[in-house]
Amino acid sequence: MKIVYLIRHAKSSWEDPTLPDELRPILPKGVKKTKKISDYLFENNFFPDIIISSHAKRAIETANLVAKKLKYPESKINIEEKIYHNGIDGYFETIYSTPELFESIMIFGHNPTITNFANYFLKNLDDYIPTSGLIILKFDTNKWTDIANADLLDYKCIYPKQL
Repeated sequence: MKIVYLIRHAKSSWEDPTLPDELRPILPKGVKKTKKISDYLFENNFFPDIIISSHAKRAIETANLVAKKLKYPESKINIEEKIYHNGIDGYFETIYSTPELFESIMIFGHNPTITNFANYFLKNLDDYIPTSGLIILKFDTNKWTDIANADLLDYKCIYPKQL
């Protein structure tokens, strides 16, 4: 079985309109909502083998918050620009290049792509994944390169407002 955890970055600031999109930081409200998701992951024993984040500041900051709670070394978070720039193909490329020894991947990304990627498998999310939202996808396969065609065994959609 392979597990993909998808987490949308925390609520970010639009305070400085001159700041490039990739440099926008998260807000205190985003930290609070991400803590709810981190606590949920920890309390339910969801610990990824590898964490991968978009290179955008808000995604990295969100990944760092979750990693800290899960006792995952922040220095081992992989930064991947494809998650920000290449649409769902960037997600597939990132996942396909993950070593098979890892059974679970946690990816921190952005809308609309993170929702589009989730909908590739679920096809039933009515709205975009909210900030700090979590989707857990479990696949019946032992190879990352097979997830696009593997049976989806189970999934969960966990949003901060539910916790």
